[in-house]
Amino acid sequence: GQVFDAANVAPLAGARVIVSQGGTTFCTTTTKKSGFYTCPDLPAAGTYLIEVSRSGRPTVKQSWSVGDRRFNANLAMTRNLGSATANSWTTTIMWTGWQPYESKGLEFDIWLVDPGSVPTCYSAWSDPMDADPWNILLPVDSWARGQTEAAWIKKAYGGTLQVWVTLWDGAYNTWPVTARITGSGLLFRVHKNNKQVAALRVPNSPTTNTADNWFVGTINLDTNQWTPANQIKTDGQLPSCVMVP
Repeated sequence: GQVFDAANVAPLAGARVIVSQGGTTFCTTTTKKSGFYTCPDLPAAGTYLIEVSRSGRPTVKQSWSVGDRRFNANLAMTRNLGSATANSWTTTIMWTGWQPYESKGLEFDIWLVDPGSVPTCYSAWSDPMDADPWNILLPVDSWARGQTEAAWIKKAYGGTLQVWVTLWDGAYNTWPVTARITGSGLLFRVHKNNKQVAALRVPNSPTTNTADNWFVGTINLDTNQWTPANQIKTDGQLPSCVMVP
């Protein structure tokens, strides 16, 4: 698998990876410059715990169902931001089992929506619209780098931000028109002050061709609270400033 820096969606070297099952450790290794690690010769197909740690970063743990073939277990790590962590949120999306460039790939996008009288949308497609680009930062779109996408939000922004994930499907002859966000196994993590407050998987239904958008929840930056929504929406139910194919 590969470990990514969620801040800039780049490979992360020097991360310690432990692969275990039922309390038995099968390998301990360190990611290379490219962020890759290898754990050869697992005893059997089954569910394994992948734990990744690195100095200055919150530890990431995730269970993976591994079949009797090579399997990529890719994870993203957020950063410790020193004293600023008291005012920081991060959100990260991760795929399960495949990367977006592969033949059955899916390309997901994080959208942060200020639901004012005229909604304002923030995404990795455009330059930050805030006066201070570090108040809301989505550094790299997943289509450019693959595998993960992340957003940083500073509490100083104030107000509330809705968190949406959209599926870009059927465009550029790259993604199959039949692709659906439901059933993708997409994992969404929310960290407040570098502590995970939510880990949600995309719901399995509905599966219609217009229901490819996930309203994940809302971050209230005034009360410093996360409220989950976990709802699949059609294109017509998206905020007006969100772009879809």
